[in-house]
Amino acid sequence: MNLTGWTVMETVDFLYPSTKGTRPDDLEQRWRVNGAIRALAQKDAEILKLTARVAHLLEPPSALRTPEILARALGGNAPG
Repeated sequence: MNLTGWTVMETVDFLYPSTKGTRPDDLEQRWRVNGAIRALAQKDAEILKLTARVAHLLEPPSALRTPEILARALGGNAPG
């Protein structure tokens, strides 16, 4: 079963208190990382293109979680 679509949206869905289901233990960290990647995309056209490809399910979410992208987005404070 391919759950890519869910993994792209699950952190967004949990912004709403009415969303049912078990919240991932690392939800706050995911929100922080996603926000940092969005901020990087505002400055970097290639990252912007990649985020659009992930949002349209043309690339897996892991494409935005490479060590290089995380280091750039988080200023060297990549989660470990």
